[in-house]
Amino acid sequence: MGLNKPLVEVVDDQEGDKMALIKEKEFSPHLRSLIITILFWVSLLFSIIEMSNQTKESEYVAFTLSKLCAFLMIPIYYIECACAATGLFVKNKMNVIEIRNHLDYLKATDGSLCFHAMCYHYVTRTRTVYSTDSQGRSQSRTETYEEMVVTHTASENFIFTRCEDNTGKTDINFEKFTKLQINAIYDFADEKSRGVYEAQMARFKSANTYDLYQLFTEEFTIPGLEKKVLVIPSGSNVPCCMNRWMYILVSIVGLSYFYRVWLEKKTQGKDLNIVKTFHCQLDSENL
Repeated sequence: MGLNKPLVEVVDDQEGDKMALIKEKEFSPHLRSLIITILFWVSLLFSIIEMSNQTKESEYVAFTLSKLCAFLMIPIYYIECACAATGLFVKNKMNVIEIRNHLDYLKATDGSLCFHAMCYHYVTRTRTVYSTDSQGRSQSRTETYEEMVVTHTASENFIFTRCEDNTGKTDINFEKFTKLQINAIYDFADEKSRGVYEAQMARFKSANTYDLYQLFTEEFTIPGLEKKVLVIPSGSNVPCCMNRWMYILVSIVGLSYFYRVWLEKKTQGKDLNIVKTFHCQLDSENL
């Protein structure tokens, strides 16, 4: 895992101070939500029609198709609603003073980079699967499957000399309701610091290479970071619908897509990167 390049540039203003380049996000049509919502309603209607019009000859087929629709598309719809960013935005609301204080705090706080390791192998297991045929008779069969067995996990923090903030000024115009996406990214001050990172990662991998397979990952965090924030402009009243409970309610009744489009039209979207630069000294522990 090499150098983590910043996603946006940092430029200078007329006074020579670094300015974080704020990226404005275009209107999102939420196509994934639209498709899943359509399939959600189609599955409900299909199930109702099949169950109401079934005959004795088609009873088994209708029951199977209805179960397939109900147990496939409906859970997918609710899982997608729960994982959507919209719920996080309407949950994490801040006014202009709060968001500026939050950004100042993030710029003043050191980042943390952690290495993670997981070692594992696969074993072949058997299980009995039961089913019912078209005559209503119970059947069973034995099948084999592969199961992952984790035998070792480990974590280790990246050791650095100094963490410098290189975000620049964060002068954002909050005249409108703003969905602010805050990203935490890191960089290295020079090739020597990068070499320290690579040496620590290589040593961590060597010390945690067990079993047949290994998975190595890293996690960069800034304590207290709220990644998705809905910023309320000064002097504005928050609409009664702009809260997490309303989002949950409309999602339950299958109208999540329309809520997202409404929120999209009421807000502007902006991305901001909090950039941290690691300074490292090469010593015997890093070799």
